Amino acid sequence: MNFFKSKKAIFITPVILWFLSQLFLARPRFFFLAITAGFLLLALVVRGSEKNKQNQNWPLFFFFPALFFLSVSLYITFLPNYYWIQIILLLSAYFSFSYLRNIYYFFHYGALERAERLDGLMLSGGFLSVFALASSLYGLPTFLSWNFWGLLPLFVILVSPLFFQSFVLGRINIRDNWPLFLSASLVLAEMTAVIYFLPLSFNILGFFTAIFYYFILLVLRLFLKNNFFRKQFALAFKFRYYFDYNFTFKFTLVLILEQITFLL
Repeated sequence: MNFFKSKKAIFITPVILWFLSQLFLARPRFFFLAITAGFLLLALVVRGSEKNKQNQNWPLFFFFPALFFLSVSLYITFLPNYYWIQIILLLSAYFSFSYLRNIYYFFHYGALERAERLDGLMLSGGFLSVFALASSLYGLPTFLSWNFWGLLPLFVILVSPLFFQSFVLGRINIRDNWPLFLSASLVLAEMTAVIYFLPLSFNILGFFTAIFYYFILLVLRLFLKNNFFRKQFALAFKFRYYFDYNFTFKFTLVLILEQITFLL
């Protein structure tokens, strides 16, 4: 168990995750075994990174890299190009290393710059996770004839924690704001269902879904902006000069307010 508490685990874990990905690529029947082993490894490393073992939010910090690993693993099974798959896996391993390193220093020293880096990683990694998972959601009915409507609730359940996971870095009471997070999940479910009917490839559909997820997340952060780092919004607001972000923001805000009104 001392291994999972050391810095060596931060460097070795991404390598092991990469090997697990290579395992199910070579032997597809080991897919679920590799995913389970990856989950267990990430849980032990994140838990071992804690300094005093009193952080009750550690499962949320484990959930993010676990979902990222799962979504990337699912997504690469739909890609025909071997070299693209290897590039994605290498980038995924580096991303996991960056996250685990910042988690380690955040748990041990509580440095503000580490919290800011984690916040940025959760934003970008959440977008990539939703893209990969949504693309897989749209691809499974095509390649395996699975029912989309049966997969949609599972997709929403997996993605929903991303809306409030980064909020554990701030002083926000998640329980007090549960109608807001639930509304965001319902809006995303509605938009994911609507996007499904577009006559586009599963990659493009997944990209659109990830964009809507990002906009919804921005709305949540703007609602609670007094407790978060404002500079994270600078890049998003620059997009307004390239497309009608203002309309999309208002549209998303109206949908969330509608869901909150319904819940309350």
